Amino acid sequence: GLMARTLALNFGVHADNYIAVNMRTFTEIVEAVGGIYVTLPQTIDGRAADQPDRNDLVFSAGTHFLDGKQALQLARLRPNGTLDRTKAQNQVLCGLYDKIVSPSIVTNIPAIIHAFENNIQTDLSPAQISQLSCLGTQITGSNITFLNWPEDIFKGTRVNDSILGRTFILDVDFAVIRDYV
Repeated sequence: GLMARTLALNFGVHADNYIAVNMRTFTEIVEAVGGIYVTLPQTIDGRAADQPDRNDLVFSAGTHFLDGKQALQLARLRPNGTLDRTKAQNQVLCGLYDKIVSPSIVTNIPAIIHAFENNIQTDLSPAQISQLSCLGTQITGSNITFLNWPEDIFKGTRVNDSILGRTFILDVDFAVIRDYV
């Protein structure tokens, strides 16, 4: 997959296996499992100044039941910047994990994956996915670790891009990133 090749090319890291989905497929997967629960430690308000009535962009602290569209909306919000968005994405992924390993869903995972096989990039076989589904029920949420980049290694700046024109980027010392990877 593209992500595995990117990691290998840029960092010399070779992923054992990978699964990648696009946004539309992510929404459909959340719908296929019947929605997810997400608990937010603080309110996330993704409204711009000219969007005071967009209540769909506000997720208050606490537990929410989200359908596919809402889960994707939460995962895409970045009111405090791109790096802060990863925290909400981690919460959404944890909610999806909890639903996928629930007894009512886990036996349906191979069929769900099969239903989306043309929209999912993976090097796992259907048999391996079935084995992982069974193994997933043995893993508790406390055994999952999400790693994010330290925010202080990035510097926001503007550059001139030949396609986008003057655009904002997060600049970072590539050697520092390589060390983290």
